[in-house]
Parts: sequence; structure tokens; C-alpha cells
Amino acid sequence: FMAATIQQDPSALSFAAPALGRDREFVLTVAKVCPAVFEHVDLELWSDRAFVAAASAMDEEALTFASPALQDDREFILALVKRAPSMLRRVCSQLRFDYKFLLDLVRE
Repeated sequence: FMAATIQQDPSALSFAAPALGRDREFVLTVAKVCPAVFEHVDLELWSDRAFVAAASAMDEEALTFASPALQDDREFILALVKRAPSMLRRVCSQLRFDYKFLLDLVRE
């Protein structure tokens, strides 16, 4: 019932039991139908590498919700952009304009 409600209105996740907003599998299942749910996910999940990788594979914009630590994590971001080069436009400007980062990106 909750998944169907949230698919209809992603903001409903904000009013659901807090555990649902932290449940990686639940959020990713709902996001398959309604990526807008990412805007209402518990901040804790945005520090989870596996969640951010899965979320950004579904919707590149999800990377913009990642914790600052993950957004600045050169190796993590490099792996994501290698998997989906178009994601480069979602990368923080610090890395997007970093010569070494860009060189590492095209080397492999």
C-alpha cells in the first residue's frame, strides 16, 4: 500500500514511517517507477555508496543528492562517470574542472 501511495505522490515518503525513507531496497523499488522519490529520501542513505551508485544508475540527477563526502570522493565519482559518461555534468565543479580527474577519466 505505501509503495503505491508513494509512487502516486513521492512527497508521501516524507510523512511515512522514518524507517521507510532509510530502507534502501524499498526506496530503489519505488524509484524504478517514480524517480522523484529521491527528493524525499532520508539523508542517511545519501552517504551510502551502494545506494548512491544504484540510485544514480536509475537517474543521473540522483548524484546531486549524494552527501558532500561522496560528491568529493574522486574514486567513487570516477567509477560512476566511467560507467555512465553523461553523468559528468552532475559531478561537482571541483572534480569536473580538475585536470587530473579528467585525465584519469580518459586514460582507462
